Amino acid sequence: MPNQLAIDEFLALDLPLLDSRAPAEYAAGHIPGALSFPLFTNEERAAVGTCYKQQGQEAAIELGLGFVGPKMQSLVREAKQQWPDRQVRLHCWRGGMRSSSLAWLLETAGFQVTLLKGGYKSFRTWVLAQLAAPPPHPHPRRHDGHR
Repeated sequence: MPNQLAIDEFLALDLPLLDSRAPAEYAAGHIPGALSFPLFTNEERAAVGTCYKQQGQEAAIELGLGFVGPKMQSLVREAKQQWPDRQVRLHCWRGGMRSSSLAWLLETAGFQVTLLKGGYKSFRTWVLAQLAAPPPHPHPRRHDGHR
């Protein structure tokens, strides 16, 4: 089971950061420095989402497995070529099935994977909290000639 970290700890790691969301999701916004390593194409993601809404989770999982199964070998080969140290950080939208599935695949191939708890959604929440926080107060100037 991959290690799952909260956003602060996750961002502090100095490891390659992989975004397992579809290319359109990545293009719409991603964690700075993240590399797109999608589990599904845009079309596959849309099909799985539609299947989930119309037929439920079990049918959507089976459809997703049908898309991913033939890609498993190429995903592992690409990962080994791109990240030979075999240590990566990984996330999807909510820290759910896509990143967990890709983490399982990479760990099976000998990688050490750290997942972002809550996925990209937790990163967005964290950024908004950082922006809403009051700025730090500068040190008051001393009036005796010292700073």
